[in-house]
Amino acid sequence: MSKPDKSITLLTPAEVAEVLKVHPQTVKGYILDGRLIAVKVGYKTTRISLDDLRRFVESHRGDHYFDAEAASRAMNRIEKQKGEED
Repeated sequence: MSKPDKSITLLTPAEVAEVLKVHPQTVKGYILDGRLIAVKVGYKTTRISLDDLRRFVESHRGDHYFDAEAASRAMNRIEKQKGEED
């Protein structure tokens, strides 16, 4: 059995909601309608890769309801924190 790739950072819907400054239910809506890619890692467990979140943020840069710069800064903080955990 091979070891999982530690270079992939996975986030919970709640962590993504914090980055995007939206309600976790909004994140679930983005996943359900296909705007945000997520993977099921268990029966009720969903995760979003940091790379997929970055793509989502970039595709919404300039939207009046979305602060892409703040989201980018938050993602950089998460990436740094997760890197220190390894």
